[in-house]
Amino acid sequence: MITKKKQLFLNDYYLPNMLNALVFRSEKEKGVIKSAKLPPLNDKNYTIISINDIPGNKEISFLNNQVPILTDKKVNYKGEPVYIITYKNEESRKFAVNGIFLDIEQDPYLSFLKDKIIEEQIVYKKSYSFSDDQDSKIDFSQLSENISLNENKYLESDNDLLLQIDNFFANPYHTRYCEPYGAIAQPEKNGNINIYTVTQCPSHVQKSVADTLGISPKNVKVIITALSSPLEGRIWYPSLISCQAAVAAWKTGKPVKLILSKQDTDNYTPAQFPFRITYKTAISKIGKLKKMEINLEIDAGAYPIIIDELYEKSFFSATGFLDCPDISMNLSVIKTSKPPMSFISSFNFSMLNISLEKHISNMVRKLRLSPVEWRRNNTLEKLLKNRYWSVQKEPKQPITYNKESILSIIDAISVASDFERKYASFELMRTNKKNNKSYKLSGIGFSLAFFSNAIPLKSMEKDKLSLKMVLDNSSNLNIYTLTVPNGNHNYDIWKKYTGELLEIPMEKIYILPHRTDIATTSAPYVFSKGLAGFSELLRKASHNMQKKRAKNSLPIEITTSLSLETLNKNDLSWGAAVVELSIDTFTYEIEIKGVWYCFDCGYMLNKDIMDKSVYSGIIDSLNWISGASEKAWSLQSKNIRHFMNIPIFTEYTNVTKKNKSFDIGDLPLSLTPGAYYNALIQALGEDIYNIPMTIDKVDTILNISRQK
Repeated sequence: MITKKKQLFLNDYYLPNMLNALVFRSEKEKGVIKSAKLPPLNDKNYTIISINDIPGNKEISFLNNQVPILTDKKVNYKGEPVYIITYKNEESRKFAVNGIFLDIEQDPYLSFLKDKIIEEQIVYKKSYSFSDDQDSKIDFSQLSENISLNENKYLESDNDLLLQIDNFFANPYHTRYCEPYGAIAQPEKNGNINIYTVTQCPSHVQKSVADTLGISPKNVKVIITALSSPLEGRIWYPSLISCQAAVAAWKTGKPVKLILSKQDTDNYTPAQFPFRITYKTAISKIGKLKKMEINLEIDAGAYPIIIDELYEKSFFSATGFLDCPDISMNLSVIKTSKPPMSFISSFNFSMLNISLEKHISNMVRKLRLSPVEWRRNNTLEKLLKNRYWSVQKEPKQPITYNKESILSIIDAISVASDFERKYASFELMRTNKKNNKSYKLSGIGFSLAFFSNAIPLKSMEKDKLSLKMVLDNSSNLNIYTLTVPNGNHNYDIWKKYTGELLEIPMEKIYILPHRTDIATTSAPYVFSKGLAGFSELLRKASHNMQKKRAKNSLPIEITTSLSLETLNKNDLSWGAAVVELSIDTFTYEIEIKGVWYCFDCGYMLNKDIMDKSVYSGIIDSLNWISGASEKAWSLQSKNIRHFMNIPIFTEYTNVTKKNKSFDIGDLPLSLTPGAYYNALIQALGEDIYNIPMTIDKVDTILNISRQK
């Protein structure tokens, strides 16, 4: 009997005779374990599990890439799992941990520093280029960067070209999680095992645990515990933790709870890919792009994952659909001695938008053009088939592109923020810095970005979103699905939408716990995508329920599916952002005066929830780019209170989508850094080359500026 009682959070679960567990990790970054000294193994207060205790597969597999559950001999990054330790109390935990000594013969560290990369580290390399006009090739060697950021020089004629070169480096990015990474494994006497965890992909957990234990997936039951925050990037790592807990439970015959500490979560769970990018662009006096060359290097960590999807996603984000007749891009994915990296916020690789916006801002500032007008004039009128379709391997549908949508949000946000007037005023202050007696430096930045509503993984196109609806004898509507939303606020959207379709009060609609034993297999709700798609599934299911309700008596049960292939629309949601800030030249504190956002995502399902998603993305990205989330920057962390109280203005338009609803996705995360950094560059009067921008870096830049 499945009850409708409230789900428990992972930390709230307690099972009889349950043991706690931890992962014992390598303290070395790379090397070979020559020998290991362990404490007495006959002590019943703790158990040490090694790779030899794994009865089935020693690795989990995701998109044809493998990650070891425990390492055997080779260590590829600091923190790589070596043993799992189960223990009864704190005393036995300390005794077991302190009794393990590893003799590791160190190997050379695989670095992401440009001059340290060796050929063996490059696991993926691809180049792509196109030219709309083969007869007007531009040779970069004939151009020079003849205008510096602070010089008032102009190109002499419209035929003269400026060569703009910009470099940028982004450190790893971790999103916020209130609910910890972890899993509980509960073995049963009949050979089955129950797994409690938080994941976006219960089916992957089920298969991974079954393969690890050498049993049938039917013998593995996965129960998703209550969500306390958006999931974002939890698609494959929960499977790794679940397998570790399952092996420990299998070995001890008792329930095992394995919860990662905050330190382990921060240091060893997947972060957004760090990257290094160089833009080289030829631009005319009037701001017309002539040629763009992009070199992008991505740090994939010790076990590169999802690399087959990287090129297409990074190309679209790095070029931003700019009207340039000649574009080339070179991508290298680098294997390093860091924990495995992944996509966190979406599959668009949206963090690249910050480097593109910085590059545009530097060009526009040198040519003394308006960022708003430049965007209006240099966004593609329409997508060219030879340009973007050829990047995709086998595009089944063209990308839906409408410049009217882009222009509408550019105009709306420019007016709302009074961008043109403020930008001109702050530029005047920047160019007359020596005569500026104010202790405040001011800047305002603009950013434009898109979010692709296409299915994030090509391997998912044949998958289906599925649910079961049961209208019981009491006219309660029960919904069962294995599609886990990226935040519990989505349940209210599902209930409200379904209630309106079936004319059933929200209080009589129940979303049952996500469990593999009661729900049909359904595709994961990954990388901020799926809200609009799942709403379409609810619409189809409600229509089927209405037809049955007219002919059948209660209870009524239906199962409905929707192929992701039918939802694989390349429609783009667009957004624009403006950030205004000031810098105190005495305290170096950055004060955000206001942020403005405008989005065109079609018909809005729920404005309140949309706003919450926007605000959360803003705070996340500000903490990342300012270094406020890093313990090392204790002074900068005081800025968090400013981030929590900044004026935020949002506006939503629906120019082209009409009654269609699309996802806002990671637009707040991709828009905020570009606008923030452009505002910082204007205020400081100096370029910025990396993330995060901490108080120490502001101090250094201001001191260098004073010495000029």
